[in-house]
Amino acid sequence: MLDVIINIFFNTALDAFRFLSVKYGYRLTDTRLFAAEGAMVRYESDHAYLEVWYDALRGGELSVVFGLLGKRDVSLHFEHSFCATSATALEYCIHRLADQVADEATPLLRGDIEAYHQRQRELEKRDRDWANEMRLKAIRAKVTEAWHNNHYAHVVTLLASMQDNISLLEIKKLDYARNILKKSV
Repeated sequence: MLDVIINIFFNTALDAFRFLSVKYGYRLTDTRLFAAEGAMVRYESDHAYLEVWYDALRGGELSVVFGLLGKRDVSLHFEHSFCATSATALEYCIHRLADQVADEATPLLRGDIEAYHQRQRELEKRDRDWANEMRLKAIRAKVTEAWHNNHYAHVVTLLASMQDNISLLEIKKLDYARNILKKSV
């Protein structure tokens, strides 16, 4: 069954990403099969490349990687990816991915280095924001536990550590905890 899926990936990716050759002057430079793991097709222009990946081990994940030729540190994963585990879903998702690349990635396809740097900054900011949200979520869970256990000193310490991201309710909890601690002194 995987052989059929891989063949569908190759045929559909070559068809769906044909616009790269027609509109941007890209040429197909590589197709690879990775045993039972997945497959990749690679297109290159004079300045940039685009790879479409299918990873069977990650639930049929489809993704796109852009890069500038001759610049190892300038490559980006396209933010849209799909998971497709059936032949029909794979065909559909490859076409959607190609449509999104065509609609959203013109500067990257043209090899605009500033567009790559701007997109890299956006992705780094998104990653920092996500990491911060995860940190705040973990702190909030500890605040809730400390609050329910009446450990007000711990509540104050935890909420003070996230002072720039504190909600109105958390401000009230912080004030309450501080008042309780003042009364107990």
